[in-house]
Amino acid sequence: VCCHRVCCHRVCCDRVCCDRVCCHRVCCHRVCCHRVCCHRVCCDRVCCHRVCCHRVCCHRVCCHRVCYHRVCCHRVCCDRVCCHRVCCHRVCCHRVCCHRVCCHRVCNHRVCCHRVCCHRVCCHRVCYHRVCCHRVCCDRVCCHRVCCHRVCCHRVCCHRVCCHRVCCHRVCCHRVCCHRVCCHRVCCHRVCCHRVCCHRVCCDRNTGRKLSREMGEEKTRTLFI
Repeated sequence: VCCHRVCCHRVCCDRVCCDRVCCHRVCCHRVCCHRVCCHRVCCDRVCCHRVCCHRVCCHRVCCHRVCYHRVCCHRVCCDRVCCHRVCCHRVCCHRVCCHRVCCHRVCNHRVCCHRVCCHRVCCHRVCYHRVCCHRVCCDRVCCHRVCCHRVCCHRVCCHRVCCHRVCCHRVCCHRVCCHRVCCHRVCCHRVCCHRVCCHRVCCDRNTGRKLSREMGEEKTRTLFI
């Protein structure tokens, strides 16, 4: 079962990304983005609606490269929502709005911010339980033990939930996240992944081999040790 906030939607990809009982908040299109998933009205390839993406955003509500009003954004957030003074109330943005509205004391209760405000407000101990922040706060606050339990931040993943460019649940890998069983670079839950999505079976991008669920779990245990 997909996690309620970070999975895919019904109209998600028909074979990989989503699951019927997936959440209705974060989802992916047929070509699930390799950074973050997308929503229904997402772009064709890599974008998102209610969840931020990394470099390519949704053509409807997202900004130029990254963003959107339910998660946080990157450099060039939307000039109308995220990174404006009246930043969305549920999503923080990057440098511009973070320290003004979103990530000020009353930062968004569902998503944390990025560099600027992270270490000051948003990602201070009580990091939000929906989506964590990025670099700065990760290694000190957000992605520490008290990191959110749904989606984590960038490089320094948190304890249970984390990931670099995609979210994961319990166990994550280096660059991509997965749900319980993940591989080294190309992870998988039953649904998600970085570039090569898998269905219950992790795929090793380097070798092209398919790793069984048991092998994935073994690898996971090794990583944690």
